[in-house]
Amino acid sequence: MRALPLDEVPAVKVYLGLPLFGARQLAGGMQELARRQQEDVALQVFEPIVMGAAGELSKVVEALAKGQCMRTGDAVALVGFSAGGASVLAALAERRVPIDAAVTLNASTGLSDSVAAYERATGKSYEWSPRSRALASRSDAAKRSADIARNTPALLMIHGQEDPMLPAENARKLYDVLRPFYAKAGVESRLQLSVVPGLAHSIAPPPAANGTPQASGGIGSPQSLGGKRRPQSPGGNGSPQSSGGSDSRIAEALNQQVAEWLRRSR
Repeated sequence: MRALPLDEVPAVKVYLGLPLFGARQLAGGMQELARRQQEDVALQVFEPIVMGAAGELSKVVEALAKGQCMRTGDAVALVGFSAGGASVLAALAERRVPIDAAVTLNASTGLSDSVAAYERATGKSYEWSPRSRALASRSDAAKRSADIARNTPALLMIHGQEDPMLPAENARKLYDVLRPFYAKAGVESRLQLSVVPGLAHSIAPPPAANGTPQASGGIGSPQSLGGKRRPQSPGGNGSPQSSGGSDSRIAEALNQQVAEWLRRSR
């Protein structure tokens, strides 16, 4: 949230916590989350967090409308980081809420991508089941490219060239399968991939006005932009690996890039 404040975007912004994180964490906190990850990273972590967040979007829109923060037909944009980015892609594919624009940052492209990251990080092999394989297929953004590209939402995918957790190559592959749909519709400019040199997985927020580095709240908590009013949702949870100057400059540049994309997509 602090890494990407998006102050320049004229919209109602809503930052939503991902299921199982922050105020919504389980009894036992991160230790319980780690236990669930070891037991079944697909069905006990990915499904409730990523797919759960995507499934909550319609309730978010209803709540905003009830609070008079949105009107029927108002534009909806989503911004999500890491697991939150996977939730954005899932929300685009599921289409429970019409989405006009979206931005993903270092996003997982689905369960298979996330399991591969888990296996690299832990050195363990995940034991697939029929249920987890079905979830992998449902959440595979490349396989669901036709659903994601339906109505050609303005989609900006940003990925760090140095991301060791979720390789940028997966974002490139997704871009390649989405591009023909946008080309056929004559709106190629509404799809963009930006691979950022020097960017790893996490993003450090820019310094505060007094020059003090800010702590990150994790840019993935589902964020909603109500802009003509646009709600923006699912983001992920990631705290910065470094608050160094170069990281802060990258974060500032990303904030400007995302804000410009959302403004142009209105």
